[in-house]
Amino acid sequence: FYQIQCSTESMASSSSSPPPNTTNTSSEEAERLRLAGNDAFSTKDWERAVDLYEQSVAAFETAKAYNNMSTTLCKLSLYEKALSAAKRATELDPKYVKAWCRRGLTSELMKRFPDGIRYYSIASKLDPKDKTSKRRLRDCEERLGVSNETEDGNRIMKQPKNCIDTNEGVPFCRAWKIFQSEHSSTRNMPVGASVNEGWFLKQTNCPTSRQSYVFGLSRWIAGMESAIGGLAMGISREANEQYKQLEGLLMQNIIGMEEFQARTKELMGGMPKGDALQDLSNGFAYLEGKMVLEIGENQSDSVRFCHRPTCLSNFMAYQHVAIVNAITNMVNALRVSMNLKLLKSSNGVLEGVNMFFANIGQNPPKLCEQATPAEAVNFIKQQLQAGKTWDDGFRSYVSLQYRGTILVGAIMRCSGMLSECRELEKWAQEFITLADNEFKVTEDGSYDEKGSSFRPSLRVGFMSSMLHTHMILGQ
Repeated sequence: FYQIQCSTESMASSSSSPPPNTTNTSSEEAERLRLAGNDAFSTKDWERAVDLYEQSVAAFETAKAYNNMSTTLCKLSLYEKALSAAKRATELDPKYVKAWCRRGLTSELMKRFPDGIRYYSIASKLDPKDKTSKRRLRDCEERLGVSNETEDGNRIMKQPKNCIDTNEGVPFCRAWKIFQSEHSSTRNMPVGASVNEGWFLKQTNCPTSRQSYVFGLSRWIAGMESAIGGLAMGISREANEQYKQLEGLLMQNIIGMEEFQARTKELMGGMPKGDALQDLSNGFAYLEGKMVLEIGENQSDSVRFCHRPTCLSNFMAYQHVAIVNAITNMVNALRVSMNLKLLKSSNGVLEGVNMFFANIGQNPPKLCEQATPAEAVNFIKQQLQAGKTWDDGFRSYVSLQYRGTILVGAIMRCSGMLSECRELEKWAQEFITLADNEFKVTEDGSYDEKGSSFRPSLRVGFMSSMLHTHMILGQ
């Protein structure tokens, strides 16, 4: 995976005598400093040890010194620096098994288990007899629920124990099954059905203990149908053309609305209607911060919530792609409405856009520039001071940054990228807190003017997502 990068310097000399050999002197000094660092490490003087290792690599870079430095930085909980040092060790010596193990262990400490699997795999292939790398590899695989490597070099996901939320034992799955048994019409729920249209309220008489789950699922399904429909129209010319033909048949009264909706759902999974991101995030909040994702293709209809249209059959994670498509669409809409070349956004929104284009096989265009929570809030403040109002897209901007960042974080959590998920959750939490304090939304109760993203009910649901992440990290 890595190659040694060497640089050479040509030395010209007018003298016939050879230049003094400083390499041996430098390497000897570097080794002396490294051993001194080891002595400091043995007495648990971690700061002194790091200082000596830094002096060692400054005199002459060696893989051993960087590996020792990485080990010591882990003792100080400086994991990012530790990972960088371990990476440099493997660059200097790609066959250094201990350095690959150190990269794996540091990745584990940062909850980046997929990276840990990768580095331990390299170590075990370099030295099949190394018991440490094999043991740590098994532990990482167990954490993520992946099987052993297949003949083509890939690993197959089993049903993960923690990260993926949907299975028949999850409470909202049980609640939905009961609701379906009581209300047969749920099998033919209207495409893009929204609780705002009253469909859910007309159907449900379920007890309070199940109402929140079913309410959340109806919102999630409505948002997902809109997001999947938008994805299908965006990437499938055939689906787009067939949809227009169906619209023509409907306008000519050749088919009725019920048939139009059924055929649209079969073709595209849903209709691109309404605010997909808002419906998805509201459903997510009601479901205690959990995503509604199918585990496999062999599920019964009773636990398959979102229809996979034929035009998206090639997408393994089509629901994830639909979510980031909804985020990408909102980014583009805001850039146009605000007349901006680049939209100040969280790293989560930026990652969502990149995920979308990567999944459709295109290089991502530069649509956003990364911003801190304070910078994003200041952007809103400056625009409002310049005469803009909340009606000029700033409710949607807050929704994108807060809701979009949380949902991308949840996608990362489902992929086992727990540290990345946690960072995005922290960004979103800081952003909405700063914005609420700056614009006095909760204090004034100005939710209608400034957006439902500030409502406590949504924020409590998102905090449940953060708790879910903490629980997985704790395990």
